Amino acid sequence: MRREEELKDFIDIASHELRHPATVLKGYAVTLRECWKELGVEDHTRMFRALEEGADRLTRLAGMPPDVSRMERGRFRPEKGEVNLLSMVEEAVGEMRGMGFTNRFRVSTFSGECHLEGDGERVR
Repeated sequence: MRREEELKDFIDIASHELRHPATVLKGYAVTLRECWKELGVEDHTRMFRALEEGADRLTRLAGMPPDVSRMERGRFRPEKGEVNLLSMVEEAVGEMRGMGFTNRFRVSTFSGECHLEGDGERVR
């Protein structure tokens, strides 16, 4: 029963993690289709880059189930490095703005920077 519950939790988390980049991809694709003529070359380039990055992220996420299996067996080694959390938040806000969200965001840290050592893609 415990193993079954853990599997259900994993499926819930994986589903959520896959929906986010899929939503981003769809948002940019719809924007490009509906607003192509109104957008300039810079916007086209930025949106195509975001589509490419979103597809790359989906590819990385699709590889994570084997990572979970390796974790359970004690064979997983995360790629550690310095992660700038402030940059990650700024990227996420930029992604949301690129999809048309106009909400105001305010992020502050004590030192102006916020770093940790960890696996950046998994933190993201």
